[in-house]
Amino acid sequence: MSREAPKNASQTWKAIERLKKTVECGACFLVAISFGQGWGFKLDSLPFMSYTNIGKLVVEPPLPPGLVNCSKLKIKMSIQIALTLECIWTQRNRKVFKRPCSSLLLTLKNLDSRFVEHVATMEEECESESFHKHNLILWKPPSQGCVKLNTDAAVKASYSAIAVIARDAYEFIIKAWALCVDTADPVIAEAQAIKWALDLAKLESFPKIIVESDSKMCIDALVDN
Repeated sequence: MSREAPKNASQTWKAIERLKKTVECGACFLVAISFGQGWGFKLDSLPFMSYTNIGKLVVEPPLPPGLVNCSKLKIKMSIQIALTLECIWTQRNRKVFKRPCSSLLLTLKNLDSRFVEHVATMEEECESESFHKHNLILWKPPSQGCVKLNTDAAVKASYSAIAVIARDAYEFIIKAWALCVDTADPVIAEAQAIKWALDLAKLESFPKIIVESDSKMCIDALVDN
């Protein structure tokens, strides 16, 4: 940053020379955001010897002592550095190809807005993922000595296929059955699967059973009756 471009420098070098202010502002943005979290780092102290070093800066951003294992902060810093580098490269291309450039103040303001937007999206996705994990209904094995019969139905144009699978307390599959039935109504097919499961349980002489179905309408009808 402190070197002057030689007189015989290429057009690209001269364009980068004219972008010193933008690069400096981008660097200030990085340090300012970092200091906003109580710490910072000097970009001129980082070993940018190759493109690999720049990629490593994004993937493995420098973190303050005591927070090196903070994955959330690491992701934020990666987003921040990646967006800043993209902004610098975009401004460089505008200079090289002689396209109009925004003011530095507007550029940094847009950069800050993009950073906030990316972080907000990331946090929303994390909250949504956490919500789904907490509300996810998982299959649970039956108690000792009990057999759980799970039923399901797949509806086709003119018929349906129903299936029943029996598992014990150790989640071991005791037996599985499948049958085609003459109906294209999903509720009727699910109801037939439940009835068939009861018939199979009687036929197999299971002493204690639980029948589980994903048809809320059928289960509600059985519970109400």
